Amino acid sequence: MLRLAWKTIRHNPKRLILTTIAVVLATSFVSGTFVLTNAIQNSFNTMSAEIYGETDIQVLPAKDDENSFMSMNIPTFDETWVGKVAAVDGVDRAAPVVSGMATLMGSDGKPNMMGGMTIVIGWNGSPDLDNVVLVDGHAPLTDSEIVLDSASAENEGYEIGDRIELQRLMEAETFEYTLVGLVEFGQSNSMNGMMLAYLSYDEAQVLVRQEGEVTNISIVVEDGYDPVAVRDSIREILPPDIRAELAIDVIKEMNEEVASFINVINIFVLVFAFIAVIVGALLITNTFQTLVTQRTRELGLLRAIAGTPRQIRTMILLEAIIIGLIGSVIGLTLGYGMASVIKFLLASFAGVGANLGALTVPIPALIWGFATGIGTTTVAAMLPAIRASRISPMEAMREEATQKRRGLTTRTIVGSGFFAAALVTTLCAFSPPMWPKASWVGITAGLALIGTILLIADLIGPLATWIRPAFAKVFGINGTLAMNNSKREPRRMANTAGALVFSVMLLAMMTTVTSSIKSVINEMMVGTSSATFIVSGDMMTDTFAPISDPELASIGEIDGVTDVHFYGMDSAEVDGKWVDIVPIDAKTADAAYEYNVEPSFSTLDPGEIFVSEAVLDEGYRMGDTITLTGVDGELDLVIVGTYLQEGDPSYWVSWSDGRILHEGIAPIWAWITIEDGADAEAIRVDIEAVLEDNPRLDVGTVDEYSQAMNSMLDGILASLMALLGMALVIGIFGVANTLFLSVAERTREIGLLRAVGLSRKSVRRIITLESVFMSLLGAFFGFLLGVTTGAALVLSFDMFEDAGVTIPWVSLAIYTAIAVVAGILAAIVPARRAANLDILKAITTE
Repeated sequence: MLRLAWKTIRHNPKRLILTTIAVVLATSFVSGTFVLTNAIQNSFNTMSAEIYGETDIQVLPAKDDENSFMSMNIPTFDETWVGKVAAVDGVDRAAPVVSGMATLMGSDGKPNMMGGMTIVIGWNGSPDLDNVVLVDGHAPLTDSEIVLDSASAENEGYEIGDRIELQRLMEAETFEYTLVGLVEFGQSNSMNGMMLAYLSYDEAQVLVRQEGEVTNISIVVEDGYDPVAVRDSIREILPPDIRAELAIDVIKEMNEEVASFINVINIFVLVFAFIAVIVGALLITNTFQTLVTQRTRELGLLRAIAGTPRQIRTMILLEAIIIGLIGSVIGLTLGYGMASVIKFLLASFAGVGANLGALTVPIPALIWGFATGIGTTTVAAMLPAIRASRISPMEAMREEATQKRRGLTTRTIVGSGFFAAALVTTLCAFSPPMWPKASWVGITAGLALIGTILLIADLIGPLATWIRPAFAKVFGINGTLAMNNSKREPRRMANTAGALVFSVMLLAMMTTVTSSIKSVINEMMVGTSSATFIVSGDMMTDTFAPISDPELASIGEIDGVTDVHFYGMDSAEVDGKWVDIVPIDAKTADAAYEYNVEPSFSTLDPGEIFVSEAVLDEGYRMGDTITLTGVDGELDLVIVGTYLQEGDPSYWVSWSDGRILHEGIAPIWAWITIEDGADAEAIRVDIEAVLEDNPRLDVGTVDEYSQAMNSMLDGILASLMALLGMALVIGIFGVANTLFLSVAERTREIGLLRAVGLSRKSVRRIITLESVFMSLLGAFFGFLLGVTTGAALVLSFDMFEDAGVTIPWVSLAIYTAIAVVAGILAAIVPARRAANLDILKAITTE
């Protein structure tokens, strides 16, 4: 059976080329993802090993969910523990480590596209423990000196002797230093896109607000001592909020955290790969069903010469496995190439690709790659193989190599059952919630999708009959023949269109959701704002650019400006957890923006706080006192109001209280209201003059900022569409594949039509019209399901209840035009092949 399967494929490989391409595309998507994320994981593994690799033990704050290695809130403990730990028997050296985050300005006064995020470390005189090598200049000997990693200095255009500016996160004050040295970190000299800055030990404590504190203690054990025993001795003197771990265990913890984050990326991308796999499976199933029909006489002959049903079934499955194996090998190679291209792009635009090292193909990439390719083709070919095994030997005696067409009754009943189930889950979505509404929407959409694909077969005949007069009027006899041909194989046509329905449904759903979100943003920004201008950092690369007090004051003094409303972003500890808080200039809020709060923000006084409904659901009540602990202070605040907008931070405090919690906190957004009739353009020029020396800040109208946020959403949608593009391409290949098989099946018929005078041009037009009809069929039902699902998703969230659903009619029109073009393109090669058939050979074909 294996030899026979291989000979069958070799005898007519053209029939399976597009099927193999579908396997290649799906497999490359999966394998490329694993190759790239494996490189990222290895890069972080190398980095963590280089951070702690020269030490034996690390003393750190006790681990909990709030102080992970990837958290922005870096926990600390009292530095007096350095001396106590150093006194433990077996400790050779105990080096205190001070580290935190800051923003480094580039030579142009702006942070880089990574937001200028810089790890600031206090130089402790033990470069071997920091695993750095001073390659130029000298260490930071005074509080006004700084050392950068050589890669960052080169990328930012800095040389020794230059002035370097650092800012604390969320603060406007600038700290200036002189660059006196360059270091290389470990063997890779890579911090995976982060920049590294060394200050004197005391100055680092000041900059990252850790006076008298350390983030960890790096320990080297004396020769002859067991690190485990020394660690246990250290643990005996530590309080519960400080821990001691072997360096190798800390490295494992760090790697596990990174791995969990990378797994999220894997799952996200694999969802789209799974979509491509499903579309490919529909194509493969359709192909093998058609091939089984076309090979009915051949399979009947095999049965007539004692071939058993099991052997026939095995042969078909072996053909599928061979195709899956070939497609998987090519897909793995293509996936490796895709990962290499992405790595190059990361190196070119984000400066991190070069840090990933050589790409390798990990075991999961091989397992998932071959499982995707071979598993998909095998499962997809299962039903056609079973059908083939039931062919009677008597079929070999028939003059025509076709099987009796099966009715659609069973398919209709099953499809109707799925729609009935979808109706039940729709009712569940509006009943007292067992699950979130969005979950019910997803289940309903899945059931409706399967039901639609099954029931399309029943609708093809009536639709083709309904459209036929219009096609006949425009395209004459060619249009009539195309629609008649489309009704012949409704099952095959429905399966092909079904692959497109799935892809287009997801595309329409995402477009509908995005359009609705854009409408809400526009309403929130423009419809509820009285302000004319907004001042903030670049929303893509510098979201948290701080606005200084002098800048705010100067803007407020501009002729024609009536109010300057502002707020910032910060974090504080509440009930043992770090949460996002928003310090806001409450008294000017009503003049600038219609916040969704109860009561008005104008009632918020120092000592009070507004919280979200989620906080109230946790057990707090109006009038209760809640304690917030910031980096500089602690406050007991009385709950006096509710912030009702979902998705935003849950804690809103007055600006004066925000300054108590964090003395240096600076606004990141300012809303500027002007007098009626004032010259807005002149005021804008004056604001730009105020901000002239601060390249991090931009000024724009509220409408411009709304458009900028919509552009960001368009970028996200474009990225998701690119991920969906693989499934769409496979769907178009499915159309082309169906046409190829149809042309092969109708070779004699096409020859007879040509013999009685049908021109080559007419043949090409007939095949093209069939393709366009299939594409439009898939697009129509995809749009119907996608828009409906997108609308249901939008309405399942409370924040959209008032705004409603925005249907993207223009986008749908464009997608329809694209579907027509795709249908025409998919038909080019099959139509040309049909038109160029030799008439005599065609009419003698069995």
